[in-house]
Amino acid sequence: MHDQYIYIYIYIYIYIYIYIYIYIYIYILFIALARFSQDPEVKIKGDKAEIRFHISGPLTHIKVENCVEGTENCATEIVMIPQKTRIKRETVRTVYDFMATVALVDSKAKRLSFSFWLYDGDVLLVSHPTVVKINKSKREL
Repeated sequence: MHDQYIYIYIYIYIYIYIYIYIYIYIYILFIALARFSQDPEVKIKGDKAEIRFHISGPLTHIKVENCVEGTENCATEIVMIPQKTRIKRETVRTVYDFMATVALVDSKAKRLSFSFWLYDGDVLLVSHPTVVKINKSKREL
């Protein structure tokens, strides 16, 4: 009689572990889906930069860092993703297309670089390697 209880406990533990592994797998799948669909487009206008994002995944905000190349002079801004910018809903990911304006660290610099990090809440999903370099000739006055 006691052997039956032991088998029941073993089955319960096996089911619990299976559900935990499935949950972890689904969470990792969501992290893998967070990405830029295209590289961000950056346009410099005066002392501001307009950035167009086309991204997908379960995201809440993006950290944007712009630096003067060759120095440690950098500025970091958090860009919240407006939920109303969803343009396409698929089974597990949402595609966002929106513009954001960030302040430049130095509007007179000849070369600026931009780096982007994708977040879902407090969790860093992707430290995106995209770095957009802006030459003075690309600036719009």
